[in-house]
Amino acid sequence: MSPTTTPSLSKQIIGLYDAVVLAINTNSVSLQPARDTTVCAFIPLTLSNNASGIGTLRYVWSDEAAGNTTIGTTSEITFTPTVSTTIFLSVKDDNNRPKYAKYKITVKPIPTITTIDEKRTCVGNTMTLTSIAGDPKNIMSWYDDVASTTPVGNSSTFITPNLTKSVTYFVEQRIQPQVALASVNQ
Repeated sequence: MSPTTTPSLSKQIIGLYDAVVLAINTNSVSLQPARDTTVCAFIPLTLSNNASGIGTLRYVWSDEAAGNTTIGTTSEITFTPTVSTTIFLSVKDDNNRPKYAKYKITVKPIPTITTIDEKRTCVGNTMTLTSIAGDPKNIMSWYDDVASTTPVGNSSTFITPNLTKSVTYFVEQRIQPQVALASVNQ
């Protein structure tokens, strides 16, 4: 029996009908369990829930941190969290009855600089390194090896490639005729 049918029972007694009508309006949606997630800020995150049910399933994902704004209407969404939030999923079947799932997304705080020589970030991110020259005419050069003679950047700001491990960059300030050398560890 389909949830959209209306079964009925009837019985004839002495030429009269005694009838009972029973309407069943059930929710056929089954959701996968939601999983809480911890991520780095500004890294795309994909959530999915392959619900099952009778008929056409309608998905609505909303982001609590964005005022419960709808951020997707399919079984899978990709978004870029910048703050911790809760993502709500509502799935309705042909009977228009919803089932809900709640995903708690915790965004790791961006690590703070603990010394002048060290910066930290999450794996896979780039990092912007800055060195301020005493004189704006001075040339700032960035190196990925202390013995290198070929700079990987030539300005007061250097954006690293995507970082996959701990790396040390060196910055050089050319003051004619001197050279000052400092190191920045990541």
